Parts: sequence; structure tokens; C-alpha cells
Amino acid sequence: MKMDMKNRCVAFLLVLLMMPLSLPMMAQQEAVPDQAPFVDSIGSRQKYAATIEMKKGYLSGICVMVSEDDGYRASVFNEFGISALDFTYLPSKRKVKLQHVIKMLDKWYIRKVLKHDLVHVVDNLLQGISTYTDEKYHIKYQFNILDDSKESHLEKNLDDATEE
Repeated sequence: MKMDMKNRCVAFLLVLLMMPLSLPMMAQQEAVPDQAPFVDSIGSRQKYAATIEMKKGYLSGICVMVSEDDGYRASVFNEFGISALDFTYLPSKRKVKLQHVIKMLDKWYIRKVLKHDLVHVVDNLLQGISTYTDEKYHIKYQFNILDDSKESHLEKNLDDATEE
């Protein structure tokens, strides 16, 4: 009887220890595409309204991502046109290489987290998922497609004019 109780306690403790490991995976499995996936042809380009929210602040701006023959290249510019991040992503190796990082984020421990997270961000963008959340460091990445075609601006201006 005592041995049976001991086995139950050990099993219960193992389940409790494994639960935190399954939470981040569950969050990623529930992600549903909420925008058009990135077109995967060489030379295709997409612009995103990018926001990276951290505990102590945030970075927002525009991300331009271009498909190349061996992977993807992207740059994130802030509202003043200053490049905050330049990186390449190689899907064959699932690896991000940071080319340039703004001084505020240019610390070895931040670069390590960015590399890891940007792999997931780009994978999500390729599937049409606009967000990724790093549960461990509480960082939320939001990349929404910017529609800057002339036709959409004309239609918006016409709609605004008819309302008045």
C-alpha cells in the first residue's frame, strides 16, 4: 500500500514538472492564420506594420521582407526611418543571422533571444500568422500586412469623401 502511494506521488510530480514544457507548444498549435501568407517566389516583397513589445518597452515600425533564392532578408525600420534590425533567414537550416541591430538591443543576450524568436516569427508569417509570443521572456511580436497599393488609397479617399 505504501509503495503504491509512493508511485502515485512520483507520477503526479512528473506530470506537474512536464506541464510548463507543454504550454508554449500548445500556444503555438492554436495559432490560426489571420492574414495572407507570404508569397514564396524569388523577389517577392511584403511590408508589415511591426511591433515588438517587451516588459520595459516596445519597438514599432515597418518591416520589409524579401524572398531570395536561398532564404529571406528583412529589415525593421522605426518611425523615423532608422534601421532597428536587419536579418536573414535560411529556411533549410531554420537559422536567423542578425546583420544589424540598433544599439539599444545590441547585447549578446538580447541577440540570442531575437535570433530564436525571429525564426518563429518568419515561420508564422509564411503561414499567414501575424503574431508570435515568447512565453519565457514575455515578448510579443506582431507583424500585420501593410496594404499600400494606390487603388486601396483611392478607394479609402473616395469613401471618406462620400461620407461628408
